Amino acid sequence: MHKVLVFIGLLVLAGCQPWQDDLNRNSMRLQDLEARVRMLESEVESLSTELESRRAKGGSFVVMEIPTVE
Repeated sequence: MHKVLVFIGLLVLAGCQPWQDDLNRNSMRLQDLEARVRMLESEVESLSTELESRRAKGGSFVVMEIPTVE
């Protein structure tokens, strides 16, 4: 009986391996995305600071949307 339970346990563990691989892969992708988000947040902060600096130096400006031909 003990051997049967060990065998069943090994089958369960073998079945979990692909799931564990997916979990590890998704975890790595999540870490990559979090790093990218931090980088983009830093870039946005830098651009906001630059924009504030330009506003202070140059007064006001107008942003125009340029229509595109589709």
